[in-house]
Amino acid sequence: MRVASFAEIEPEFIERAHRMVWCDMATVGLDGRPRTRVVHPFWEGDTAWMTSLRVGPKAEDIDRNPYVSLAYVSDPLKPAYAECVASWVDDRAERIAVWERIAAIPEPLGYDTETMFGSYDVPNLTMLRLTAWKIRLTVAGDVSARRIWEE
Repeated sequence: MRVASFAEIEPEFIERAHRMVWCDMATVGLDGRPRTRVVHPFWEGDTAWMTSLRVGPKAEDIDRNPYVSLAYVSDPLKPAYAECVASWVDDRAERIAVWERIAAIPEPLGYDTETMFGSYDVPNLTMLRLTAWKIRLTVAGDVSARRIWEE
């Protein structure tokens, strides 16, 4: 069932995503094939944030094609999927603000950013903003429980 606004599914989506914490993120490689990795974003509304180094395959993939797909499947009977546009946070003040919000969230969703990275001024360390354009919530065996929001 399609819903008219993100607000209709926001509480359930945020609950599922934050309960599962970790998710698989797929990008598209230079060869046109998907690549996945495990990431640790946190959501504020329809936007997710995560710390990331702006080097390596993930960064190269996003620079070429900013569309990513997140799959929260630690509960295989109630997965959640988010299709997003990724963008790098280049503004230092905004990076610091997100860094501090992550550090203030209780674990396991939040984490001690200084222990992980040392400082927000580590070379190539930035924040990645993931803006959802489509969210799918499903329940195994119950097609009527499927809800999809698309911008």
